[in-house]
Amino acid sequence: MAFNSARGQQYLGLIECVAAPDPPHPRQDAVKSGPPRIHAGTSPRTSALDRDIALHHLGAAELARRIRSGALTSRALVGHCLERIARFNPAINAVVLLRAREALAQADTADAALRGGAATGPLHGVPVTIKECFDWAGTPSTFGRPSRLAHRAGCDAAVVERLVAAGAI
Repeated sequence: MAFNSARGQQYLGLIECVAAPDPPHPRQDAVKSGPPRIHAGTSPRTSALDRDIALHHLGAAELARRIRSGALTSRALVGHCLERIARFNPAINAVVLLRAREALAQADTADAALRGGAATGPLHGVPVTIKECFDWAGTPSTFGRPSRLAHRAGCDAAVVERLVAAGAI
């Protein structure tokens, strides 16, 4: 996934919180005050919604820890991010290029590697966003200029190489 955000997926999450707050939580009537809470013993559908609310507020290190521990799969996390992008991108126009199929395939590969006992690095299976002003082989690097719409990077920028080496999707 390529995004117009300098701090990646977490930054997109922050923009979403400011630009388009979440709709009322389905269990808001059960919460007297404060942020939505995860409720034990609820139906699987409600539990998924409660977990979903907290996921996009977690940092990359915590997401990686949850993936490594098996509490979260990379595919579930990528799916969560794709749902958030679909919901908020029309309003904030942060996504330049969405590589959903590739991200899901990489998530499946990361999950399989973890099941086999192999993790590729500290960000194993964590989806990230890459600002379109960083070269990422085969993707547009427009630097915000319409005249560069047809440009495709020939190789990865150092920061992209490092993210991939750390296991990021």
